[in-house]
Amino acid sequence: MSLLDRFRQPRWKHPDRAVRASAVEELGDEEQDVLRAIAREDEDAAIRRRATARLDDPALLAEIARTDTSQEVRDEARALLLDLALDEQDPARAEAALAAIDDERDLAILVKQATSEALGLSAVGRLSSERILASTARHAAHRAVRLAALERVQDSGERLAVATKSEHKDVALAALMGVTDPEQLEQVAARARNKLVARRARALLRAQAPTPNAELPEEPMPDADEICARLEGASAATDPRLVAYRLDEAEALWAEQDDAVRQAPEPAARFEAARQSARRHLEVLESERRAREEARSRHEAVLIPLCERIEGVEGEDIPEALAAAAEAWSAQDHTTVDPELTGRFERAVQSAEARHRRWRDERERVIALEALATKAEATVELPDLADAHAQWADVLKGWTALGRPVTGGPVTGGPITAGPVTAGPVTDAASPDASTDETLVAESGTGAFLGASLGASLVARFRAAEGRLAARAAEAREAQARERRQRLEQLSALCSRLEALVERHDLTLKDADQAWRDARTAADDIGNLPSRQDHLHMAGRLRAVQTTLFAKLQEIREVDDWKRWANAGVQEEICQQVEALREVEDVLEVAPKLRDLRQQWKQVSSGPRGEEGSVLWQRFRTAVDQAQVRCDAYFAQRAVEEADRVHQKQTLCERAEALTDSTDWLRTAEELKQLQLQWQSIGSLRGEQARELAARFRSACDRFFTRRKEDLTQRKALWSANQAKKEALIQQAEAIADTTDWAKGLETLKRLQIEWKAVGPVKRQKSEALWKRFRTVCDRFFDRYKNRHQIEIEAAKDAREQLISELEALLPAPAAEPSAVHDATPAPHEGEVLTANDPTANDPTANDTGSPQASEAARPDAGGADPEGPPPVDVRERVESIWRRWRTAPLVPSGLHAVLEDRFAVPYGRLIDLHPAMFRHTSLDPNENLRQMGELCGQVEGLLSQLGMQSLENRPTVALASLLKEALASNTIAGRVDDQARRRTALDTVRASQAMWRTLGPAPGEQGRLLTARFNRACRRFFDQQGGGSRKKVSSPSRPQGNGRNKSAAATGGPPPRREAATDFAASMEPPPPSAERKQSSSDR
Repeated sequence: MSLLDRFRQPRWKHPDRAVRASAVEELGDEEQDVLRAIAREDEDAAIRRRATARLDDPALLAEIARTDTSQEVRDEARALLLDLALDEQDPARAEAALAAIDDERDLAILVKQATSEALGLSAVGRLSSERILASTARHAAHRAVRLAALERVQDSGERLAVATKSEHKDVALAALMGVTDPEQLEQVAARARNKLVARRARALLRAQAPTPNAELPEEPMPDADEICARLEGASAATDPRLVAYRLDEAEALWAEQDDAVRQAPEPAARFEAARQSARRHLEVLESERRAREEARSRHEAVLIPLCERIEGVEGEDIPEALAAAAEAWSAQDHTTVDPELTGRFERAVQSAEARHRRWRDERERVIALEALATKAEATVELPDLADAHAQWADVLKGWTALGRPVTGGPVTGGPITAGPVTAGPVTDAASPDASTDETLVAESGTGAFLGASLGASLVARFRAAEGRLAARAAEAREAQARERRQRLEQLSALCSRLEALVERHDLTLKDADQAWRDARTAADDIGNLPSRQDHLHMAGRLRAVQTTLFAKLQEIREVDDWKRWANAGVQEEICQQVEALREVEDVLEVAPKLRDLRQQWKQVSSGPRGEEGSVLWQRFRTAVDQAQVRCDAYFAQRAVEEADRVHQKQTLCERAEALTDSTDWLRTAEELKQLQLQWQSIGSLRGEQARELAARFRSACDRFFTRRKEDLTQRKALWSANQAKKEALIQQAEAIADTTDWAKGLETLKRLQIEWKAVGPVKRQKSEALWKRFRTVCDRFFDRYKNRHQIEIEAAKDAREQLISELEALLPAPAAEPSAVHDATPAPHEGEVLTANDPTANDPTANDTGSPQASEAARPDAGGADPEGPPPVDVRERVESIWRRWRTAPLVPSGLHAVLEDRFAVPYGRLIDLHPAMFRHTSLDPNENLRQMGELCGQVEGLLSQLGMQSLENRPTVALASLLKEALASNTIAGRVDDQARRRTALDTVRASQAMWRTLGPAPGEQGRLLTARFNRACRRFFDQQGGGSRKKVSSPSRPQGNGRNKSAAATGGPPPRREAATDFAASMEPPPPSAERKQSSSDR
């Protein structure tokens, strides 16, 4: 650490909160001393919390949890203490953290989360709340901890909660063992979460059930006659319940008789007759009971509401209600009325009459009580407290008289009140109880007029007035006592001050004289004090202080006389110095000297008394006034100049403040710099106003430049973000620049160009470079897009050349390969055609180099022996794979297609020559392919003959024979075939032939090329003769044709052989003219 670092303030003490917070995050965990200081001393609660979260001292964390002012910091410290206590990696620190936790809630959490049984037991030992102990017993993880917590729970309710709510079997059963109350056991049996505990509770309930007494001797079973006699006696009963009981009892007893008794005719008949008679009697009784019940119900439906209405009526409505009830009662038939209901009606009438009497009495008494309450409220507000107490006695007498019960019993006591206020101290009188008020409230509770609320209201009003009077009396007594205490305190303070003043060595004559006068005034008027002893004590202290002060005052006066005599000479000298200032011309020199001389005069201002002192004072004042006039004139002029400078600086402040919110950064910054130069040229000021103006001007400038700095920071951030966006756009453009998916690439680049325009500016030094990168990438793609046809051709060419290379790789090495002539016919040059009289134009067998004889003749070994031995096993599969990919390879222009076909035909022909047996009778057998091609040509040409589309002289013999045969069949069997149906059939046949043609394998040599041209020509003629039908030319797949690649095409006027009209597709792939490309490229940009 350098010397400068030792004196530099650390960042965690920086005034800025953000800097301190960052510094706390940068501190290491080993810097615990610094973290402790921050956690204790930092003023920001959030920073203290961050520092606290990194502490590992349990004692300090406990201190913070108790003393920190922020709840969040305290919570953080408590949570960290819990974490430390639960940390099993450091047992010593965990034990210290556990000892530091003093909140039982935290201890409970610790017990429930502790993975160590010893830690949980230690924490349980510090718990004291039975509710928390019960919760711990229910939820603790360790069995020993749960049982230890339950052992300390003594409250039966908490133990019952443990037995009911705990899911742990051990502690729930242990809590259940102490439960003996059947109701609690039933609660546990019904609500226990643990099924075993519920079963145990039910078992305990069953064990507590009383055991049945010893069996009593059974009564002898009655015989059949007795049963019948009992049942016959039930017919005479009038209570239907007794009849029903006897009937059930007889039937039960009869069922218990022996079968012989029950089957005997005579007893059975008697029992059945008695039972039927009892049943009929029971039905009669029941019908009578129901009739009585219905009649009673009808009467009660009318009379019960009548009784309820009388019982509920109150106050002045009672007489009218009684009259209406009597009339309604008289109209009823009283023979069926329940006597109990009649008694209820009579009692209700009597009660209503009594209530009405009480109501009248209460109404009169309430009016009187209300008047007394109003008078009491007015009495307690009288200004003179003595008059209030005098009138209160009359009010209290009337209230007590009205408080007697209506029946006339005596009232023992009256309301609490205060005693009279005399001229002396205020004292309390006797305070009887409040039985009168209780009587009033109790009676009003049954009265219809007053009511409980009104009676309580009147009593509350009277009590409030009484309390107000008592409070005024208490306030008066307290005020008197307070005044006496205050007077005692004042005198004590005065004595203490004077006694301390006497002990001072620098006591002045003025202070001593004033103190002696204060002591004499206080001694003359001590006033009322709390007690006699206080009065005597204060009088003695004041007399002692007076005596001491008088002696001190005499001594100070003598010293003051000597001092005045000495100050006379000094005052004379000061007057001379002031008078000498008249000769000094420089006012700036006069002003400080005049100020110093005034200070010197103040120090010796106590001069001689009398005329001599007056003369010296007058002389000094005259000289000072003359000098002061000169100074005032000078400073007045100087004030005008300073006022002008103040005005100029105020103007500059206003101009600076007007520019504070400007966003024209360059112009405003330059203007503020000019204002700062003008400020310096005005000159300096003095005083507080100068500092305020300087602070105001500096604040305006600082506010603008701070905003400018913040704006620059924001713009730099925006530039960086925009740069990142543009670089991302460049990367996307670079990723798509070399694609061959032209539509996607064109769409993507146009979208990227739009997004580029939407992105804001970047830093000026990097803007041009980014634009050049983006434009270069776009130009590269559009250049490739301009030449996309050529690129596609090159790609297709490369694909086909790759297949040719793969085919050539299947050939043996040149040194081991025997020389063979595949096709001696030279390839014609561009533009060379065959004449129409060429005999090979329409003869499929002419120049058939692919025939077995020709192939055999073309081999170097006429004997057919394979000079290379047996071929590899996978040659045919690889050739078939290459042929399939050649058929599906991308198309190329016709000229290039012919060249590539010739190149493909060479290695393919050599492979056929080298391994003829391998390809024989497969899709790659050229002889078989030529045969099928000839048949397909004949089939299409035959259709042309059938439809009259070909002259007979040009038709082969086989085709003519076929036409003749079809004509004879149509004439002799079914008549003439419909022309449209025949054309549709022919069209389907041609399309089927085209589909078959596409599945054929390769046919190298001139014969295959001629057959292909022949088939294409026949198909084209067929579709031309169809008159606007489908003219889609379907040729054989692209196959190698040998060296005479364009002869058949020239002879027939058609394109060279290719797959699926390759020439047509190639024509569509020709690149557009340069002008069109340039126009397209500019529009894309």
